[in-house]
Amino acid sequence: MGDLAEDAEPPIVWTAGAVARRPPRRHPSRSRTGSRRSRCTGSCAPRLDAETLRHVLDDDFATHGLETTWNELCVPALTALGRRVTPAGDCVDAVLLLSWAIIAGLHLAAGPTNSASRAQRALLACPEGERHTIGLEALHAVLTERRTPANMLGPSVPTPVLVAAADRIRPAVVVVWSQARRTARTGLLRKLAPLAGTTIAAGPGWDEVRLPGTVVRVTTLRGATDAVTAATVPGGRPGTSARA
Repeated sequence: MGDLAEDAEPPIVWTAGAVARRPPRRHPSRSRTGSRRSRCTGSCAPRLDAETLRHVLDDDFATHGLETTWNELCVPALTALGRRVTPAGDCVDAVLLLSWAIIAGLHLAAGPTNSASRAQRALLACPEGERHTIGLEALHAVLTERRTPANMLGPSVPTPVLVAAADRIRPAVVVVWSQARRTARTGLLRKLAPLAGTTIAAGPGWDEVRLPGTVVRVTTLRGATDAVTAATVPGGRPGTSARA
């Protein structure tokens, strides 16, 4: 059960402080947001009520936008529910269902992808052994909403596969997400650096890691989105840190 509990650990997906670039169509009151968060964590997810959970999330994404709903509803709900997970595996199913519903809602709200040359694309992946993808899913959705093309390779991508993909498309930027310190390997970043215009390290796994000087560190969804967008603009290049 230890692996199950680890998979559903409270997801420190992005640090606090990111805000929506554009104002939501109708700003949610704090009490309303709290009520909907409680509905997700207190009833829908624990009862495995996927239909109601999707309705709540999809409505918020459509009404308030991707970044606002992510920051004010999804992250607090995931964190609160994740804290209920026990070593015996209690509440793991609820966390996994909530994660699935959020990812499905992100895909729906982001809309269609945009076409672009390989040189203007972003490549998003988790390194081998890293199975937590929801932070990258949020980034991919916001990039798609902004019409910034990105290829998502998903969880636990073997190093030779990720390096080969970067070599094949030579992306403007590659983002490597590590949730855990054990998956944050600087050797991978060094292999990717010559193959992409910019290499970005995202996720809490990199917090205590000494990064190569050319690698950009991001800690917020806004910072990551801005860094990727800057890197895909011809002539643009983000700085070495994007924590805002």
